Amino acid sequence: MVTSVPWPAAGSFVAGAGTAALIAYIVRHRGKPGVSWFLAALCVQALWAFTHTVALLTFDPGVRLALETVIWGCVGWLGFLFFTFSLDYTGRGGIVRSRWFALLAAVPVASTALVATNGAHRLVWADFRVVPVLGVAAVDYSFGPAAYAIVVYGLAFAAVGVLLLVETVLSYGPLYRGEAVAVALSAVPIAAAVVAWTFDVGPWRPLNLTPFGFLPHLLLDAYAFVGTNMFETNPATRRAAAEDSMEGLGNPVVVLDPRDRVVDANGAARDLFDVGSRAYLEEPVSAVVGDGFDPATDDHVTAVDRGRRREFAVSASSLTDPTRTDVGRTLVFQDITDERRREQRLEVLNRVLRHNLRNEMTTIAGYASMIEAETDEERLGDGAEIIAERSDELVRIGERAREFEQAVEGEPADVRVEVDALLERVAGDLDDAFGVGRVTVAATEAELHTDPTLLELVVENLASELLERGDGTAVRIDAESTGDGVTLSVTADGGGLPAQEVATLRADGERPLQHGQGIGLWIARWSVDALGGDIAFDDGTDGEVRVRIPDAAAAAGGEAARNDAETENEE
Repeated sequence: MVTSVPWPAAGSFVAGAGTAALIAYIVRHRGKPGVSWFLAALCVQALWAFTHTVALLTFDPGVRLALETVIWGCVGWLGFLFFTFSLDYTGRGGIVRSRWFALLAAVPVASTALVATNGAHRLVWADFRVVPVLGVAAVDYSFGPAAYAIVVYGLAFAAVGVLLLVETVLSYGPLYRGEAVAVALSAVPIAAAVVAWTFDVGPWRPLNLTPFGFLPHLLLDAYAFVGTNMFETNPATRRAAAEDSMEGLGNPVVVLDPRDRVVDANGAARDLFDVGSRAYLEEPVSAVVGDGFDPATDDHVTAVDRGRRREFAVSASSLTDPTRTDVGRTLVFQDITDERRREQRLEVLNRVLRHNLRNEMTTIAGYASMIEAETDEERLGDGAEIIAERSDELVRIGERAREFEQAVEGEPADVRVEVDALLERVAGDLDDAFGVGRVTVAATEAELHTDPTLLELVVENLASELLERGDGTAVRIDAESTGDGVTLSVTADGGGLPAQEVATLRADGERPLQHGQGIGLWIARWSVDALGGDIAFDDGTDGEVRVRIPDAAAAAGGEAARNDAETENEE
């Protein structure tokens, strides 16, 4: 004869079996943040459900009292374990492993001791008796002060755990939203059932129906862990990355609130501004960085670092919460001391080369020309001529450098350029410098939007470098429209550029025993880079140099189209 099991006991058993199945599924994720603690909470939940199943079928007062003691032990631990899981899962595992956290763990340990010794002090319950309800063995007793304390702190731990998960939703957006919301809500049915049991609320008093709260809890957990793989995408990763990205930066970083008070700083900032303790928190940034510093207007600051005076560029970026509300700003201090010193040295050297050297070379060339004109001695005249030629060459190098510097002072221009007219203009200038007829331009109707000054520097310097290789060298300049720009070809019929010169450019810098003889190729290369183009040197003997110059308007249109596509994808 089969005896039917009363539905309260059957429901409690189903809750235990479901919990055991979830444990079997999640156990494979051991080692990931929060998993061990969540498994511990589920084990306590399963123990509670299965113990309650047996207890509901046990009418013997002594055995029923022992089973109720186990249930109360579960009550004392479940909320704490859920809270610990929430800490570890949301990236706060350091708190769990701190010595101060052991003080919190003492609370459920103490509650377990009180429950186990209740017969001696009756602080948890008194007047224990078995009461048949709906065919099962319910129990009725009066709650002692320790019982209320155990329930309150258990609910408090669970509530804080829920808040931690909700904070994860607000902080990290949709990535963990479904999982975190599901697990946070899963604690609500259990908490409601515990409150109803504690205050003797419900139609079948004093029957404890808390295990029935496990059923919706399991459904929500199943969604989080089985449906969305909660432990495959973990917010602890992002929290750790956010913390490490700040502390791991070599640059000093200071975080300010909306009133420009310091709320955080990484180790590099604390060392730089000599704020080793946390006393700097909530201090005005001017008190930490230096009197008079205003993050809204100042883009650099001077500080003493290990006894050396150093300059820092200050980059400010706003901080907003998930609702787009301004909550402060982040200041990143980039050490630009060496860069500033190099700039100063280059400015001095540039001024010397452009002014002093030019003036002195002009004087030398003038005296050399005077000697050549007035002397009758052939060797002296030849030497004076060489001096004048070399002086003129140095002056031309200085002029080229000055022209390039002026051309790249701002952003490249974007105007419509008729390539034919520009090439004819360059050819005319080269005829004046090297002799008529040595430069020919193939007719083209190509047009593009670009910076005409930089484009002239490209063509002029490439052609000049080829023409200077020999008196009989002739140069041909071709242009071909490619739809998204123009390809230029500068070809010499009297031999190409020396391999050493080309190797230097391909190496992206001067190397020992591989010095370029002139600055013209470098100016051409830098100008092409400024225009966003490419330059290629032929390895053969015909001296061809090919340059691709993109159309600035076409490039801007393509960038705009890509931005629009990215915006649509984000939406």
